[in-house]
Amino acid sequence: MHNVNMFIPLAIGPLERADRFEYAICDLLEAEDSGYVVGSGTYGSREGISGANIQIAVATLPVMNRIIGILRKGGAPPESTIEIVDESKVIRLEDWGDL
Repeated sequence: MHNVNMFIPLAIGPLERADRFEYAICDLLEAEDSGYVVGSGTYGSREGISGANIQIAVATLPVMNRIIGILRKGGAPPESTIEIVDESKVIRLEDWGDL
């Protein structure tokens, strides 16, 4: 399994994060038996919410191409980042190339 952390710099709370991204990612991973959502969270401070993160484990990295499609469809900004932990690689959404 590959561990992947995604950071989405949008001021959205847990329910909107789930509606826009998590449910579709869960459905995809379950349908393809290709991984699972490990966790998610909201980043914030006294000034307000600054972003959301979703952590997943995927069996193979090519499934990330479809997950990137979900992020884009949900309105994730181009500066969102995808960190492939076991490869110590961080890629911005706008720089993602198909695997």
